[in-house]
Amino acid sequence: MSKLHVIFNVVTESWVVRDFCDEHNHELVVPKLARMLRSHKKMTEPDISQMNHMKEVGISMPNIFGSLASQCGGYENVNFSIKDMHNQVAKQRRQLPDDLTSAMAYLETLAARDQNLFYSVEKGREGVFRQIFWCDGRC
Repeated sequence: MSKLHVIFNVVTESWVVRDFCDEHNHELVVPKLARMLRSHKKMTEPDISQMNHMKEVGISMPNIFGSLASQCGGYENVNFSIKDMHNQVAKQRRQLPDDLTSAMAYLETLAARDQNLFYSVEKGREGVFRQIFWCDGRC
């Protein structure tokens, strides 16, 4: 049984390891399945890059995953899942500026140059962009 017993010594004001036993009390993961543990799952930069290129030309995630698996010598050799691929895509989307932020920045740049510019933005529930109206000084 794995066990670690630590106490605080008030005299020396330090932590002291009193007892340590590193015997496991359960079966370890079979080595061929260890790749699916959270600590071992990782998409490498080349994997991400290749996935992005394939996605840009319209290849579906299952087909991309199959292609990457065939390059690795089989599904059992891929260190991530299709869900991990979807999570990576979502992470990349969160890092990009959203359309509303870009549109607002553009309108603010125009407003700095044109004192007669008018714009109005309507957001729906949860701050989701619904509509935008603007007209410049020439209008």
